[in-house]
Amino acid sequence: MSHVDMLSLGGEIYSDLPVARNLDGRLEIFAIGNDRGIYHRWHGGSDNGWNDGGWSIEPLGGICGDLSVARNADGRLEVFVIGNDNGVYHRWQTAPSGHWNTGGWSENPLGGAVSNIEVASNKDGRLEIFALGSDVSVYHRWQIAPSNGWNTDGWQPLGGGGLEIVGHVQVGRDEAGCLELFLRTRTGIYHRWQTSPNNGWNPFGWQPLGQPGQVGNIPGDVTVGQNRDGRLHIFVVHSDLVAYHRWQEAGSWNSSGWQPVNPRGPMTGNVTAARNSDGLLEIFTRGRNTNWLYRMIQSTPNAPTFTSGIDLDGWNPWPGPAGSGHLLQCSTDATAIQNALGKVEVFVRDKDKSAYRLLSAH
Repeated sequence: MSHVDMLSLGGEIYSDLPVARNLDGRLEIFAIGNDRGIYHRWHGGSDNGWNDGGWSIEPLGGICGDLSVARNADGRLEVFVIGNDNGVYHRWQTAPSGHWNTGGWSENPLGGAVSNIEVASNKDGRLEIFALGSDVSVYHRWQIAPSNGWNTDGWQPLGGGGLEIVGHVQVGRDEAGCLELFLRTRTGIYHRWQTSPNNGWNPFGWQPLGQPGQVGNIPGDVTVGQNRDGRLHIFVVHSDLVAYHRWQEAGSWNSSGWQPVNPRGPMTGNVTAARNSDGLLEIFTRGRNTNWLYRMIQSTPNAPTFTSGIDLDGWNPWPGPAGSGHLLQCSTDATAIQNALGKVEVFVRDKDKSAYRLLSAH
């Protein structure tokens, strides 16, 4: 079992823990509290390197059902949520690494009647948000200029209504700078992509990427990672409780289709991926029977093979709080990000609803 630096960040958390990196390199995490408001913590302070006062300092408020966070081209973080009316609202830093807009969530709402939002940055720095509409089709809105206002014609359709979509839209940006979307449906994974960076979408709509494993449901959303050479690498857990992956090859996707990351299981929830300073993808998921957090590491940069880091047998469980003698039991999927020093930091909610940060020693 590899060494893990673990820190409790406290709180009473009722969501995953989206994380972003401020322009000055400090990480900032966000969560939904028991009142459905948005709370955050950030690097900087005497509390083991995190802000003094915990989650109660500068809460962002609101009554929210989903959230996503991204960084503007000028370095300001921006948080997007779905409100009580199923519309999209956002708050933003007024300066990079600084405080948040004083108008709150009611300032410049983005409207709609949507669920399951995701946000990504175009190659030119403009943010673009994606969501499922009430007709279970995909819609999007975008900034008209980097770090600026939003398209004035509202939410525009990207189709997919006949695919029996389940779960979140997921998005990545490939080595050419084109955004690519991924959907989990009842019959397999589909994708749609920009035809050139910052531009329109392929005219023939959503295309299939096949069904991982044997025929059956796909309980987890697609996770999008990016290899050191820029190629996208996607992961999903199938109903056979094995994590599968596909990767881009020479402008297309691997001809061998979905392959098991490792045949061992049982796994549950979503895979999480982040790349460390060595160029290796580190991936994380939960064991179904234990909810322990497990990790595997790419064998070499850009490779389609993964190892536990201690042997070639399979997933490596991560330890729980120091001195507890127990493995960490997660009640949400993990989120992961490379910090300013090039190490991967992972954030999860434990069974006690507290947030924990784990620092990879790789």
